[in-house]
Amino acid sequence: MPAVVVTGARQTGKTTLAQGLEAEGWRYRTLDDPDILDAVRRDPESVLAGPGPMALDEVQRAPDLLHAVKLAIDRDRRPGRFLLTGSANLLLMRRVSESLAGRASYLALRPMTRQERSGKGVGGLWEELIETPGNRWLDLLAAQPDEPEDWRSLAQSGVSPRRRSIWSGTMREPSGATGMSAPIWSATSRTFPRFRRWSNSAA
Repeated sequence: MPAVVVTGARQTGKTTLAQGLEAEGWRYRTLDDPDILDAVRRDPESVLAGPGPMALDEVQRAPDLLHAVKLAIDRDRRPGRFLLTGSANLLLMRRVSESLAGRASYLALRPMTRQERSGKGVGGLWEELIETPGNRWLDLLAAQPDEPEDWRSLAQSGVSPRRRSIWSGTMREPSGATGMSAPIWSATSRTFPRFRRWSNSAA
């Protein structure tokens, strides 16, 4: 496929995956950067222009970018041209009218399992159950080590720093750097690129 779309919850490693491609010659752009987001909204095709494959991070911030990606793919359908990542399921977003059908494969990047976090790249007991005849499941379960685990440490591992601080009781309230409530900041963040253009022209 010319494109791969990687979706998933926050803090699952999508950005780390995309940034790692820079070492292999990919161009990396994140729409978390206000200047990149502003450029994408004004002229998405100019952002996509250039040699080599491109990784675009947080594309849910500018759903209209998918139209430009579609046009670029239709001009050149070589496989492996784009990697798009998003914290939201792009196919379910109301503002997304372009699914890149026939042009992209969709993958979901999920958090690591408890087995993976402990360094075991296997499915644990579930994998053994699948490979064991049903009439021997009770024997398999009875043979498992009966060692208690600290559920608190398990719950704290593999989650975002803010969530971890809630579990450990060390969370602090925001310092008020923005001085805005969540709804106001949400509205302001959507108009922030326009504000930056106005401030740059006034400077």
